[in-house]
Amino acid sequence: MRSQSTLQLPPRSAPDPDLAVVEGDRESWIDREVPQTALLVVEVSVSTLRFDRNKKAAIYVKAGIADYWVVDVVNRRIEVRRNPHEDGENRYGWSYDPAIVYDPTHSIEPLARQGVAIAVADLLPKLTA
Repeated sequence: MRSQSTLQLPPRSAPDPDLAVVEGDRESWIDREVPQTALLVVEVSVSTLRFDRNKKAAIYVKAGIADYWVVDVVNRRIEVRRNPHEDGENRYGWSYDPAIVYDPTHSIEPLARQGVAIAVADLLPKLTA
């Protein structure tokens, strides 16, 4: 089985997300091309927060990724961006709605799995004493 760690997004971008949830099961992707879209993309940010918020968000929004999460490890929160739409005011021509920020006391429902809540605390590294 070939393992891919990227998405192939138009026009010529392969952003290598930390996690991309795509349709289908593992077996359905054997011997197939690299996915060209995802239901959910997650970036885990320790030192790349500005890049993930701006450049990566621009790539994903332009590709129509409806659900984009940035795990802000340093500030222990998750920023969720949704609803990609054309935006002539944005330098990339596309925008998400303003980010919704969730702290470890919250849960998030992925758009692709409404009714399934994921605890933010479960997505953050455990604190050690």
